[in-house]
Amino acid sequence: MKFIILLIVIIGLCECLLQVDKEWAGGFQGTLFHLVESDTYEWELELQFNKSANIQASQGVLKNKTNEIFTYHCLNWNCTIGEFKVFSFEFTAEGDVKPNNLIGTVFNGITVDLQRVSDPPLVTFPSESVNISKSNGSYDYGMVLYTSLLFYESQRSGRLPANKRISWRDDSMLTDSGSNGEDLTGGYFTKGGLAKESHNMAGFTTLLAWVQLIIMMHYIRDAIQWSTDYLMKAHVSERVFYTSVGDRETDKSFWSRPESVPSSRPSHAMTSEYAQSAILGETAACLAAASIVFRSSDSTYKTKLLTHANQLYSFANETRDQDFPFFPMSMPPMYGDELGWAAIWLYIATNETHYLLDAKRHCDQFELDGYSSFFETDNRELGFVVLMAKITGEEKYRKSVETQCNRYIREGQKTPKAFACLQAADIGINSVEYSNFTKQQIGYILGDSGRSYVVGVGQNYPQRPRDRGSSCPARPPICTEKMLRNPDPNPYLLVDALVDGPDENDVFEDERTNERSNTVSVENNTGFQSAVAGLLYHEIKLGK
Repeated sequence: MKFIILLIVIIGLCECLLQVDKEWAGGFQGTLFHLVESDTYEWELELQFNKSANIQASQGVLKNKTNEIFTYHCLNWNCTIGEFKVFSFEFTAEGDVKPNNLIGTVFNGITVDLQRVSDPPLVTFPSESVNISKSNGSYDYGMVLYTSLLFYESQRSGRLPANKRISWRDDSMLTDSGSNGEDLTGGYFTKGGLAKESHNMAGFTTLLAWVQLIIMMHYIRDAIQWSTDYLMKAHVSERVFYTSVGDRETDKSFWSRPESVPSSRPSHAMTSEYAQSAILGETAACLAAASIVFRSSDSTYKTKLLTHANQLYSFANETRDQDFPFFPMSMPPMYGDELGWAAIWLYIATNETHYLLDAKRHCDQFELDGYSSFFETDNRELGFVVLMAKITGEEKYRKSVETQCNRYIREGQKTPKAFACLQAADIGINSVEYSNFTKQQIGYILGDSGRSYVVGVGQNYPQRPRDRGSSCPARPPICTEKMLRNPDPNPYLLVDALVDGPDENDVFEDERTNERSNTVSVENNTGFQSAVAGLLYHEIKLGK
């Protein structure tokens, strides 16, 4: 099957692209994409229709309009567009109009060609391995990225939509609730089990939102919303936030389909009496970043996300001293990076200066521009300084990014920092070295060494990922620990799931019982997926 992937790629061949997101009788919702070839500090966009229309858009100020021509000027927060950046503009058109009634666009006084495409067709989860090779022998990063989004759908909890794309998954955990009966259904399974941990869910979703902001794709937005809907449910009041449903110990003693999990599962909440700022800060960052994704397509949802993000950030900031009380005073606080991470995402989402000032204060207080050995949910220092370098251009942040990425690339072995360092490359910091290193890492994962570590992708890929849903046979037979120990391949192909991989000696055992090598999780996939998205973006930028 040929997937239609990453519509932005087409912009290398034309000047402007209209992606039709939704269409109904009398109107449609669409997004315009335009590749800006030089630094732009102010923009104006003209939409030309061949019949009368009503337009709604929130990414610009309506400067002039007739019945058929609408001219929008940039807002304070989105006037600057870097060289070879993709400009996007989401809008809704009503008044008995269809996509083909939009006949022209003018960007900063220059008429640009217009081409139209629709969203990718609904596809089912692949039952065979996916071809990711291009005719020139390189990897098709677009295909890898697209199929990796399907993996997230295999890890969904709650009531699944009617248009689900994975036939062997069904509704699960429909009685998940808080101690006072609050609805906690939905969300994703985390850490390769069946528990739902808000910190990890927020962590991978923040990164997914960052990916969506550089490589726009409808299904990424769907994946983000499945998570943010749950996280806002978990934030049941201003100072009460549920951090988990289920637990890892139960996971270890219970092997079955998600659909067969017992109805009663424990849940745990933070209150003003006891809170961990790291978890609250990461969730605030997640919801703020997601609000940018939905800013134009759903202003009501964007506002809801920002309300929760602001409340959670305030909660984290006010209760910071309650974290990890058993550490001696000489130990640095463990939440400073999440406070800075949340503040800078809130600044990007709102353009409110006090958030940027907060981010700078957190940086100074917690020394966030020092060296960090990780970029993952528990450590956001590198991601924080990359964003600060991008936004402020200040040398101290650029220097911190370069120091950390140089050390990581010349000494590191794993992918979580790759995306952040590719973002550093995007602002001119050792671009060639960082891009080449990431390409080598992703190549190793996809099979350059003769073995792929991504299920259903490349050659000699893992066939026994440690995943409950895909390891169980088709119902009605019950699924027990016997299936965990079954030496045969999983009955269902969990396409694009990244396993934990080889040990420090490059030894890999494709055994489902090997938790060290064969665990798959949404957290793993997001680190991998973000690096692939960064490489794809650089290919687009270079016109490859």
